[in-house]
Amino acid sequence: MRSVVVICLLVWLKCVSFAQKTDNIAITPQLVYGKMLKHSPKILFRVPDYSVGVAANVVYRTYGSQYWNSWQKYPELGVSFGYFHLGDDHILGSAFSLLPNISLKLGGADKTQFRFLVGTGVAYLTKKFDYTDNPLQTAIGSHINNITVLQFNWHRRISNEVKMLGGFGLTHFSNGSSKLPNLGINLVTAQLGLQWTPNVVVPSEYEVSDVDPDPTHRFGLSLHGGLAFVEQSLPGGPKYPVYIASLGGIYRLSKANQLLLGTEIEYHSADYYFLLRSTEASSEKIASQAATRHLVFVAEEFFFWPFSIMLQAGTYLDTDFDYRFGKIFTKLTSRYYFPEMYKTRVRFYGGVQLKAHKFAAEYISFGVGAML
Repeated sequence: MRSVVVICLLVWLKCVSFAQKTDNIAITPQLVYGKMLKHSPKILFRVPDYSVGVAANVVYRTYGSQYWNSWQKYPELGVSFGYFHLGDDHILGSAFSLLPNISLKLGGADKTQFRFLVGTGVAYLTKKFDYTDNPLQTAIGSHINNITVLQFNWHRRISNEVKMLGGFGLTHFSNGSSKLPNLGINLVTAQLGLQWTPNVVVPSEYEVSDVDPDPTHRFGLSLHGGLAFVEQSLPGGPKYPVYIASLGGIYRLSKANQLLLGTEIEYHSADYYFLLRSTEASSEKIASQAATRHLVFVAEEFFFWPFSIMLQAGTYLDTDFDYRFGKIFTKLTSRYYFPEMYKTRVRFYGGVQLKAHKFAAEYISFGVGAML
């Protein structure tokens, strides 16, 4: 624990030094209190009474230096360094995280604001499942995991340089079934902190974009292909690919926000091999058909050029397989858009996608695609 405090102090001092030299860079230390959810009967350990953590979020408070800043009500872009004591040293251990995040204004004025923060990154958990040494840790099967954070925060300005913030949220740890077991850890959290901006740009000096936010083309198309690897049935077993392809229609609300309606196909190779080797499929064609999922979805994509965040929800059209977690799924997608090529409308991108059912992550996929 002492070494954790020293590391956090060194990170804090480095961040303070950086913030003092750069316009509108803020440091946001937070205390986080969490309560773990027992979202599955397969969780064998006793859920701790509470979990506690600290985080230092290095934030760039946009003020109009890029044309899209004012369109998105001047979002705050951050990278958070976090530490969580999960509540049980022997089974759950601790979590260290690096979390890129973005905070969006939902309402309020300059002095008091209500904001939504979303972030996804990487976490190292010190304790994982082990057949002999840690058999009760059925939530996490690997040291390296994804961390996804959703928060609603209330900001209150104390002075030009200092804000107080507090709120509630959800923190999720999992590896997307790339290593079993992967029930995941879900924490309902309450957080309290301060935001200090030593070299502040006051809101009266924020720049308003003179670029027209209305899209040149209101309608468009989105093409996406993705790949995930999941471990099947037993910890330590083989990893099987999941192939993903989707086609979506786009309706652009502005150059920084668009809605999508589309269809998606998933091919689960683990199901194909299982069915082919069992008595449930009499041919390769039948096994292949049973391993294919057909989905429909709606989504909203928010642009912070050249990056974007997309929130997606949908359901399955198939009726011939077991929906262990229900027919409704959600996805959180982060994308990077490459520069325009050959003066065409087509924008290519690469991205990462987390798919979940309720509180259980199904996979983490990496994909490429095009928007036109």
